[in-house]
Amino acid sequence: MLSSIWMIDHIGLVVGLSKPNCSRLVSRVGIIVDADRQQAEAHGKPEEIANAEVLDAAMALLEIADVSPQETVRQLQARMSQLILELGSIRQALGPKAWTAFVETAMCHPISRLVGQDPITNRSAKRPRGYAGDAALLDLIYFGCGLPLEDNPHAHGISHFVFHSASCTGVRERRDILAKLVDDAAATVERPAVFAIAAGHLREADISAAFQRGDVGRWIALDQDEESLRHIAARYHDRVELVSKPVAAILRGDYDPGELDLAYAAGLYDYLPTAIAKKLTRKICRMLRPGGKYLFANFAIDVVDAGYMEAMMDWHLILRSLDDMEEIAIFAGENFVHRIWTGVGGAIHYCEIERVQG
Repeated sequence: MLSSIWMIDHIGLVVGLSKPNCSRLVSRVGIIVDADRQQAEAHGKPEEIANAEVLDAAMALLEIADVSPQETVRQLQARMSQLILELGSIRQALGPKAWTAFVETAMCHPISRLVGQDPITNRSAKRPRGYAGDAALLDLIYFGCGLPLEDNPHAHGISHFVFHSASCTGVRERRDILAKLVDDAAATVERPAVFAIAAGHLREADISAAFQRGDVGRWIALDQDEESLRHIAARYHDRVELVSKPVAAILRGDYDPGELDLAYAAGLYDYLPTAIAKKLTRKICRMLRPGGKYLFANFAIDVVDAGYMEAMMDWHLILRSLDDMEEIAIFAGENFVHRIWTGVGGAIHYCEIERVQG
């Protein structure tokens, strides 16, 4: 999958100094951002050791002993919240190269096993299908993990926090938004044609009243992950048209679903460079009938969980601002109008583009 962390600058870590406005975890071990590598060398500690010290402090933050299971869970909610904020501060303070090094250290540090007791964090980091953010991970975000409190209060507490985090809450809202889009299309157009791009397990179909009533004419689900398509087929058989192709097939013109009343890309744009996102947007919008709509979503550039997602889950997205969303939207061209908004908790931005009637 594409990553947003390949762009590198030359800012390094300095050990043993202090700097205002650094996070508490950073200042605890005396690490700051600085471009002068000679100072770091003078203090005699490589950045790997410095990063490990930060992570040691983070792990200590999550260690709770000699309290009841309920109290363990309660304390973990506050401490996980602090960890999220601290990792976000560190991510902002470090340049891309230093942050990449921090993430690499984090994935090998014992804290990864600690937070990995949470099934969402663990699946993202392990990537059993070969990439982060697969449809089975989204199912965990949708439906929860059901870890018993009594078996492992630490695991239960961490899992409870992650499930209710801004990003996971935003992902569940995104599914609801997609289902409502389908229902609205069916209320406007008789038996609409719907196209899900990078469809995953198509969980929005499960909660679409219009689809359950049989009011959707065609629902096309495109995904290159055969396992995801098998999940859809097991639930809906021939009610959904399954297309086993990559998104590149649309861009190349190798696949055309025909005229559409609704198309959407839920998580795809989180991995698309801007040039490709623009090209895909224009391509899909040309498939819309008059009055048809295309929605794409993208995690927000200031989503509070970004540091945790990258350092603990190894889940790297191309985060975008509202201006970035606007830049992509206008590439649809003339005869289109659009609106952009942000979902619950500021986690995900949405852009809905409509082809003007007439």
